[in-house]
Amino acid sequence: MPKLGGQKAAYLVAAIKGYRDGGRVEPTMKEQASGMTDTDINDVVAYISTLGSETVNAGGFANGSLDAAAMCSVCHGRNGISISPGWPTLAGQHEDYLVHALNQYRDGKRKEATMTQTAATLTDTEIKRLARYYSSLEGLETTRIE
Repeated sequence: MPKLGGQKAAYLVAAIKGYRDGGRVEPTMKEQASGMTDTDINDVVAYISTLGSETVNAGGFANGSLDAAAMCSVCHGRNGISISPGWPTLAGQHEDYLVHALNQYRDGKRKEATMTQTAATLTDTEIKRLARYYSSLEGLETTRIE
């Protein structure tokens, strides 16, 4: 499961709609999102967006830089903090979640034109290295709903 605290609201809306509308395939999320209206989604995202915060890692690509990460930084920022509200922050995300997501894009199970095309060029080793790199950066937090 992904970390959500500090994630971009616009990205979360698009993700939930993707599960609801079939662009993303994951049975539990499909079940949760299937009955949600756009208003429901916006309300849930408004709440989730208050949990955690975005933290910028000043270290950027200083140590352990990855060639493949350079192409990711165009949308997701040099420090893994996305530069657009519609693109997800990768810094601090769970490593196994990043591997899973990239594999889904590469295999066509998760559909988004840019990510599908980008992930198609990645090897298993590059996916693992990218996931390890982005998960090691300071950024997203695990949310706790009380």
